[in-house]
Amino acid sequence: MPQILTAQALVTDSLTSGAPITLQLAAGSFFVAQTLILNLANASKPVNVTLSGQGAANTILDCGGKQFAALHVFNASTTTIKDLTIQNCGESNPSEYCNPAW
Repeated sequence: MPQILTAQALVTDSLTSGAPITLQLAAGSFFVAQTLILNLANASKPVNVTLSGQGAANTILDCGGKQFAALHVFNASTTTIKDLTIQNCGESNPSEYCNPAW
């Protein structure tokens, strides 16, 4: 049974300093119940965001076949997604949000 993953994290230090934000996901299968949103609109400086797993075969975000994006990142300078799999999700352009293995 996958764990339920929600986006309820505060990154206020990075928002004021402009330091990169790295979100490390543990190995496991995570059910994405709704789109994970990271909105950096209040950042005083440009922020680079990295979402990193423990390997594409080890860290899995699964939308359970629902037609929504797994992740939206707003107002980041760059967004890097690596070492994880996003599956069974999508919108009008599923490949934009649901690459089988980054």
